[in-house]
Amino acid sequence: MTKVDHISFFFGLVSICAPNLGFFSYLMVYCSFLFYYLVIANTICFFVLRRLTFLLITFWSAVIALWNEGILKNIIRQSRPEGACRSSYGMPSGHSVFAMFYLVWAILEIIFGTRKKWRPVTKVAVIFVFLINTALIPYSRVYLGYHTVAQVIVGSICGAVYAILVYLVHTKYRVKIKKWIWKFKFVRRYGLVDDYLREGERPAHERDTKRKTLDLEINKN
Repeated sequence: MTKVDHISFFFGLVSICAPNLGFFSYLMVYCSFLFYYLVIANTICFFVLRRLTFLLITFWSAVIALWNEGILKNIIRQSRPEGACRSSYGMPSGHSVFAMFYLVWAILEIIFGTRKKWRPVTKVAVIFVFLINTALIPYSRVYLGYHTVAQVIVGSICGAVYAILVYLVHTKYRVKIKKWIWKFKFVRRYGLVDDYLREGERPAHERDTKRKTLDLEINKN
């Protein structure tokens, strides 16, 4: 990078550098921060909608972050590109991991999971929006000089694999996971909603209000 400018976000808590700051650089900086916006949006959706899926995404995001940033990068120990603004290890790219994690999870939920009853047009539109936004994240990391192409490719593959594994574990052990989650007093008081309960699994009063609470299936087991 010949000229480097620093841009701060979230009241200066997070900053990023960009080459020859202009419109396209600003766009790439915005794309690079899409990961944080996805996390914030998911957290807001959890507190507003109280869906089990959003809670699990938040939980697994934290687990993957600890694994990728705290363990995997220190095992591989591959440096970032020369001239990068950060000196920490760069393989695999954390932003790319989460971009593909959110994208693949969304696709699995839309096609096979809680949103499989959506109209085909709605499914295609939502997947397209996710695809456009998440695809720009790995590219922005290369453009801004934080990662090599190989680092974002490996990160994207890891994110996709994590999403598939987590989705399979969630669908197979959903009841056991709910039993564990239900031990927390906050969850019981908050009235968490299970996206996966079918109409026949809900009591009559919940069918009328179209609410699906966690304790129904837990009490049956």
